[in-house]
Amino acid sequence: MRFETGYIALAGLAWWAAPAAAQDAAPSPTVLSLPAPPSGFDAVQATDEERARYGLPRRPSPLARNPVAYRTWLRAMTAARSYVAPEIVATRRRHMQALSVQTTTTAGAFYSQNWSGQAILGNATSYGPASYSEALAQWVVSSVQSPPGVCDAQDLSAVWVGIDGIAGSNDVLQGGTEADSSCLGGINRQTFYPWFEWYPDYEYEITNFPVAAGSPMLVVVQASSATTGTVTYVNVASHAYTVAGVTAPPGTSLHGNSVEWIVERPATGAGNTLSTLADFGFVLMTSEVAFLSSQLGTSGYDVPGAPGGGRVGYTITMLDANNNQLAYSRPQGTSAQELDPAGATIR
Repeated sequence: MRFETGYIALAGLAWWAAPAAAQDAAPSPTVLSLPAPPSGFDAVQATDEERARYGLPRRPSPLARNPVAYRTWLRAMTAARSYVAPEIVATRRRHMQALSVQTTTTAGAFYSQNWSGQAILGNATSYGPASYSEALAQWVVSSVQSPPGVCDAQDLSAVWVGIDGIAGSNDVLQGGTEADSSCLGGINRQTFYPWFEWYPDYEYEITNFPVAAGSPMLVVVQASSATTGTVTYVNVASHAYTVAGVTAPPGTSLHGNSVEWIVERPATGAGNTLSTLADFGFVLMTSEVAFLSSQLGTSGYDVPGAPGGGRVGYTITMLDANNNQLAYSRPQGTSAQELDPAGATIR
């Protein structure tokens, strides 16, 4: 259910991954078919085994000193009342690894051509107990328009939560929402949809799930192994939810050495050309929580502003090829951030 609206346009890390090589075709399709929950399924009262059967996240412990993880899970599972069987199509977009920009850095700050947001770097070198295996966040889908003074064919923005993509891993398991703007003759049209991807595969759009400007979305990305995962979407206002299953592309496996909460300008076409970033106003991303495999079922979890021992949180700024700022993150406490495009139109 791709949502579109129109309105009149207003005026107008050295170790991070190198840009991906052009690819003429995506790897083999990687979408998994998951069973639909039975009528009347109660995600809150179900057991972890029952939730796992339908790809839903397990219950965090409510006994943590700061129970943000449990509260967020409870909010999502309480809102998840109306299941939507996902209708999925592949697109020609990719949400790639972080592409580094060679520029001066300060402690805890990094610069990327395609990402802005927050990340935690961990210690895993292969998938195991020290790997991140679950991440979640909540945000309200923002209205978008072309950048100030610009009226062109298409400007893109994606908000997502994911695992891997920096510090030497060559994949990203991720899910989020797209908010795009196209402009013709001064008329600005908006397009919204949820998507998931296990890079280097292409993006998969869920065509029948309700997403629009103003939708409060909660997204959970889970890896059940190094090569299988799920993405859960809950529209907290409409109580609709869906779950997409995915396997890693051939030759790809999860490290779980990083986790991210990001706004991105996606890449398009066989040449992986970075898009123009849409003016997305701002996005407040909250409930940013991640779990190592060893933390599942315990009271432990990580947040970007206060990760656990030996793991480091970073704030990411998006720059263009000339080191001009495109988007930036402003942390709001330990588990939230405001994401802003540079030079955004106030509205």
